[in-house]
Amino acid sequence: MTLLTQHTFIIRSYIRNGVRKIAGDSGATFVEYALLTALVAIALTTMVVTFSGKLEGLWTNIGSVLDTAATNSLSKSINGS
Repeated sequence: MTLLTQHTFIIRSYIRNGVRKIAGDSGATFVEYALLTALVAIALTTMVVTFSGKLEGLWTNIGSVLDTAATNSLSKSINGS
């Protein structure tokens, strides 16, 4: 057996084993990942719907605090304090 035929045999063995592994497990793995992705999407959607009002209030409060801080800082710099 020459070196080229040995390499060809090894490469064919790797390809054959890889195809067997992919064909055997990939269907179940894909379904599991699809179900997990769907579960995460449902959980995120539920959280957004449930907490959207509270989050809006939180961001409004944060905006008010930042606006007040910026106004105070600006008036201090204008007055030279």
